[in-house]
Formats: sequence, C-alpha cells, structure tokens
Amino acid sequence: MADALISRSAAMVAIQAQKWIAEGKPQSGQLCVGVSDPSNIGSSWDVLDVGETTILDVPDDGGWQIRVLALVAHSIDTDARQWGRLETGGALVGRVSYEARTITIAGMVAAPPDSVRSEAAFILGTQGLAQSLTEAHAASVGHLMFVGTWHSHPMGGKHSGIDKDTLRKIATDGRGLPAVSLVWTPQGLICAVERW
Repeated sequence: MADALISRSAAMVAIQAQKWIAEGKPQSGQLCVGVSDPSNIGSSWDVLDVGETTILDVPDDGGWQIRVLALVAHSIDTDARQWGRLETGGALVGRVSYEARTITIAGMVAAPPDSVRSEAAFILGTQGLAQSLTEAHAASVGHLMFVGTWHSHPMGGKHSGIDKDTLRKIATDGRGLPAVSLVWTPQGLICAVERW
C-alpha cells in the first residue's frame, strides 16, 4: 500500500480524534469505514454506532473480564424473550487475550435444529454446529473462535449444577483454553469461566 494512501486516511482519522478530544467522545463505540472514490482522489466515510459493550468481571480461574459486544447482547436478549418461559441458547464466538485476561464475545451461532428447549433446561444440539462454528471462524478471517455457550434462565437464577458440569466438559475439551458460560436472566447477564 502506498504511503500517500495511508497518509490520506491517517489525516482524516487524526482530525476526527482531535474533534473527540476537544468536544468529547461518543457515548458508545463507533466503527469508521473509509472508502476511496473511483478517481482515487477523494474518499467517503461511514460511521456506524456499535453500541455499548457489556462488561462482566468474573473471579473464576484467577479472574477474567468478559466483554459482550452490544450486537451480541441484543441478539441474546431478543432470542431469550422470543422463547418466553422456555430456556434457549446457542454457541459463542470471540477472542481470548491471556495478557489482558479478557474474553471478548463478538458473535454467536444460533442453536442447531436438534436443540431441546423446555421450561427446566436447554440442551444445545449438535446438528450442523461444527460447520456453523467453522463458517463463523472463516468469516472473521480466523480472528474469532468458539469460546463457549449461552442459555437463558427465564425465571432468573445463577448457574445450576448441570450448567457447571457442562462448562467443565467444554473446558476439558478445550485443552487449556478458557470456556465461557453466559446466562441470560431478566435481571441481566451472568457469567462463569472454566479452564481444564
């Protein structure tokens, strides 16, 4: 990539950063995408509001910070409310930073068709799950990987014994990678982390 092209884009980003410093930063994160015009002289910018990230501090396994991006939190909330009194769930994809002890949940994979939903439990199916996780990994150019599961507790409550056993099994299969169990409740998200 030519230095001039980098300089043109960097100048626009610097102007925006200077404006935020002088006038205050946005309330939530933004994704700014610059696209060159066909003449390669000018460019146009789209600014997308990415919403507020939900941050959960989890003391498990020596302490982790779980960051759930706004789109994921919204999708989980929508799915849980759609199923009402029935527990529902799915798989989570994200990125783990050992250095920062942070797991960022950036996406989710819907429950496979063989999943079982009831008022007492949610059982994540396996039909097509591995393929969907592989596709999510590829769509992120290898940046996102399976980091755990989520499910709902429509009546509230913490992780059950079954939830903890399931998380332990996922962590054992992960061979040292941390695994997340995210639970949606009407009062908000709760989280547990386990590592084998």
